[in-house]
Order: sequence, then C-alpha cells, then structure tokens
Amino acid sequence: METYIVNNLTIKAEQMTQDFELKNEDGTFQGSSGDYIILENGKQKGCKRSDFEQTYTKANNSESSMEQFRRLMEQGYQEMAELNLKIAHEEFQLEEEAHLKLESHNKITY
Repeated sequence: METYIVNNLTIKAEQMTQDFELKNEDGTFQGSSGDYIILENGKQKGCKRSDFEQTYTKANNSESSMEQFRRLMEQGYQEMAELNLKIAHEEFQLEEEAHLKLESHNKITY
C-alpha cells in the first residue's frame, strides 16, 4: 500500500487493478479497476478513483508528513492570497466608480 495525505492526516491506500467487492460495516462497495481501497483507522473502505484523486495527495517518501502538510498549507495560503488581491482590486475599482458617480451627482444637484 502507498501512503497518501488528506488535510493533516496520512492514510494507506492501494489502487486496484481489477473489479472488486469490499464489505464493511457501511455496506458493500462495488469497485472497478482503478478504484482504491483505503485503510484508515484500521478499517478498509472503498473509494472511486475520481473522488480519491480529488481528495488525496500521494506522500513523497523523502518528506515527512509534517513537511508535506506545511508545503500544502503554504500552497493553499498563496492561492488564497492571490484570490484576496483580486477581490481587493475589484473592490477598489468599484469604490472609485462610486466616488466618481457621487461627485458627478453632487455637481449636478448644486
């Protein structure tokens, strides 16, 4: 099994090469080739490939889990900073437009 990271947790998972059926307390998972079996907290569960690949990041064996978590957090903060700058820029433009309209309105009414 390979090691993967989600949030700050590491899990073990294996991508299956053939169709499979997995039974656990949640019911029966009908898996297809390419889907995953996840081992988390001592329990196995199935996961569709598309869901797995959107949720989990493969752990880099040369980095510790904490280093990977910090790297992923830093990446997330950088992405959020870019979004915040775009929002602030749009807000300043709207504020400037409102200010100009208000000045124009005040000149007309006096």
